Amino acid sequence: MVTGVGKGIGLAVTRALAEEGVKVVAAALTDFCKALSKEVGPRGVRVDTVSPGPVETDLRLGRDGVAATVAASSGASTEDVIQGPRPSR
Repeated sequence: MVTGVGKGIGLAVTRALAEEGVKVVAAALTDFCKALSKEVGPRGVRVDTVSPGPVETDLRLGRDGVAATVAASSGASTEDVIQGPRPSR
């Protein structure tokens, strides 16, 4: 069995990519795992992808974390970034 972990790979890329970079890398890993499953599935190898949501760590929520970086570059408050988009009415 092969397991790809989307967020772990994405967070390792760099803080400069912030949230969007994580999404792009997670999507790429998901697509890679789909292709890999088509290649090795017929031989009995199962391929899974695990992409957990945001995790409350210093890397994400710390003073120089992803949320602060996104807030500084977008003009939003760090709290707004942490809360995420709100549904429009």
